[in-house]
Amino acid sequence: MPPEDGIDFQCHVCAADVDMNDKFCRNCGDRFFTPCIFCKSVVDRFSTPDKFCANCGSKRWPYVEHVWYDVFYRTPEYFLRVPVSITVAAGFIYFVFLRSKPAPIPPPEVHKSPLPNPAEWVPEVYKQTASVVNWFAKSMHLY
Repeated sequence: MPPEDGIDFQCHVCAADVDMNDKFCRNCGDRFFTPCIFCKSVVDRFSTPDKFCANCGSKRWPYVEHVWYDVFYRTPEYFLRVPVSITVAAGFIYFVFLRSKPAPIPPPEVHKSPLPNPAEWVPEVYKQTASVVNWFAKSMHLY
């Protein structure tokens, strides 16, 4: 937290000297104080992270406040989590949507030949069956 009585302090991002009355760093543009999203009371962004606003008692959401007041891209979380998230999302999109899929296997060709006329093959089957039966009967000495 910045010192009291208008004494200068250093910016947490670029370490430039900052006047106590400044709301933004004159060197890098970093915001020092963010208003509460609900009651708009000024809260020091770098003080001990409170879970609730001291003025209205509402729950504080640090990441929402960082995005809401456009300071998220200056936080360490931005440099650690955003590139990893983008890489994971790009890999997911590649593997799910853009990856080349193998060509489908075509179905086998089926050669449909017409069935033979039963008048042509039934007598032949009858003759072959009769010869087998005769052979069996002779080998068993049935007649």
